[in-house]
Amino acid sequence: MGNEVTVHIKMRALNGSYDDVAIVDMLPGGFEPVLKESSATTESDATIEQTEGIDENGCACPLWLIGWRPFNIDIREDRVVFYGAVSNNITEFTYKIKATNSGQFVVPPAYAESMYNRLLQARSLPSSLTVERVTK
Repeated sequence: MGNEVTVHIKMRALNGSYDDVAIVDMLPGGFEPVLKESSATTESDATIEQTEGIDENGCACPLWLIGWRPFNIDIREDRVVFYGAVSNNITEFTYKIKATNSGQFVVPPAYAESMYNRLLQARSLPSSLTVERVTK
């Protein structure tokens, strides 16, 4: 509990590229996103170039996001929604979440869809994970 987990999301479009895509990553129960102001920076974190994604209001990205640059990010209680362009090249991005409870949790599938063409959709596979309390 309290440890951070790095979330990796890979994506690509099969036919061409699309500018207006929403990628929704549902968080497992007992986890919350790690925001820049709440994350302790270590030496290894300092060597990684952090992406400064800017939304349409000029706000800096609130997550420690590495890789793909979304146009906007919407952080909610149970999910993180990324808005951006997807090309036919495989693109990966990562961000961190933190365990707030112990137990066994279902990792819901991430999904993506075009905001203007509802026929364009994608979904990952679900999985599960276990968070245990470690006593010293």
